[in-house]
Amino acid sequence: MVMPVGCDFYVRPKEKNFIPGIKPMTKPDDLRRKVHLILGEYNPALHKIYRHTESEILAEHLRIAKNLGGPPLADLSDTAVVNEQVLLLKTLRGQGGHSEKDFIKVLSNAVTDHNAPVVVHALVELGRLDAVLAILGREKLGPDVAASIWQRLGEKLRREPHRFTDADLEEIDKIRGMEEQLLRLALKARRDAATTL
Repeated sequence: MVMPVGCDFYVRPKEKNFIPGIKPMTKPDDLRRKVHLILGEYNPALHKIYRHTESEILAEHLRIAKNLGGPPLADLSDTAVVNEQVLLLKTLRGQGGHSEKDFIKVLSNAVTDHNAPVVVHALVELGRLDAVLAILGREKLGPDVAASIWQRLGEKLRREPHRFTDADLEEIDKIRGMEEQLLRLALKARRDAATTL
């Protein structure tokens, strides 16, 4: 059956949930919608990435040191990611219907300073550190987003060093070195401009 939609005509798909007059979403649009829905649910004040934050672990270490022993109240070696949004993104990636390339592209384009913790942890857990470093290499990446990404990448390195190879660490150092050099050049240019005034 051919149905009019705007100026286009298309053949009615053989789907159960077909709604006449509404053009079905394409796969990239559907993937983008799902990723934005998952990332939109993240609230840093309410959602932890790990079961225990780094400050909670530090406080527990201090408590144990003060009391000279005693059983720990928290598992100090727990590195399991418990954040629901990270787990949902990993599940979405595992579902069929989209390529890994499309998923990484959509997720990378959706990163903000607000949701960077979820994006970084999900990408590293999926074995795509290269995508995190590619985000950091963007020219138009805001300083708040870059700072949030570096903070979460550092957290991942401290809590789960087993996820990173020596080559990964060298690549991270290279990107960080380039960023520091650009920052020094920008500060020098700013100082030079201030002294000429």
